[in-house]
Amino acid sequence: MPFVLANWMQQYYRFYTRYAVESWNNMSPMQYGMVLIGVFLFGWLLMKSNR
Repeated sequence: MPFVLANWMQQYYRFYTRYAVESWNNMSPMQYGMVLIGVFLFGWLLMKSNR
């Protein structure tokens, strides 16, 4: 049973890693800008909640 679970997790990890890399490599300037804005907002919210 642990071998089956480990194999499933490895396939899951490999699929989403490949998906993320392919998405990053084929990103348009607009999508890249949205990523930057999202990172900015997420960081701003984290810093704001630290008061």
